[in-house]
Amino acid sequence: MIFLGGIRTKPHPMLEGSPGGMTRHTTWALETRTCLPPVCRQAEVGIPSGGTIDLLLDLDVVCAKRVKISAGGKRMKILKSHFVIEDNIDGERILKNLERYGRTCYKSEDRITAGSARKFIAAILKSGHESVIEHEKVTVRIICDRGVTHEIVRHRVASYSQESTRYCNYRSRGIQVIEPFFFVGNEQKYQIWLNAMSACENAYNALIEAGATPQETRSVLPNSLKTEIVITYNLREWRHFFRLRCSKRAHPQMREIAVPLLKEFQQQIPVIFDDITTEG
Repeated sequence: MIFLGGIRTKPHPMLEGSPGGMTRHTTWALETRTCLPPVCRQAEVGIPSGGTIDLLLDLDVVCAKRVKISAGGKRMKILKSHFVIEDNIDGERILKNLERYGRTCYKSEDRITAGSARKFIAAILKSGHESVIEHEKVTVRIICDRGVTHEIVRHRVASYSQESTRYCNYRSRGIQVIEPFFFVGNEQKYQIWLNAMSACENAYNALIEAGATPQETRSVLPNSLKTEIVITYNLREWRHFFRLRCSKRAHPQMREIAVPLLKEFQQQIPVIFDDITTEG
């Protein structure tokens, strides 16, 4: 038995026996599905060149995964979508700033009190005078698949910085993919997806080894490829984003990010997002 951060693994019989049967070592990544963001455990295991192994994970219930191992490059990692709020948000300060800016329109600054900001901003939003809240912004780093970011960048009043498949060489870095949560629990669908990811990884590595550049080779990368995107929206655009992306009509993987992000915003910034729900 090999112990990896509390995960007990049992190698396939092909891996047991004389050292003569081992032709190379490859780094293998295991994901624990008990936390967000995910934690990847790595171990060096010997594998037959070009062969396959069965890896048994004892996580309360023992389950088996059959994975093709390819030669060369770092091994693929499977991650879950998550986000990081890059700003140190002070919600009360934001409201006080917005009140000060907004009262310029009415020259009513003399009516500012210690507790007037919430009431003023609520009235501004109710009246539809949302240009006032454009004066404040929040920056968020989102880790998701590229299909989700294709939708995110449709929001136009924004600044974006995204991990580039033109410049990143994933043979040296290792390909990372985002796990489609809707396949988890269905062994057949999950295995079909996993096989497709392995095929993409093998093709990518082979093209790099054949002399292709990363920007040429990216044509075989999957939609599930993990990407990081740093996005900055003003608060009005965040409201627009959450109205669209938390809707039940939105893509499930978009909602996987947008719904918990909305709840975080609602906790940290009073009033601004209180009227937005995830039930529409």
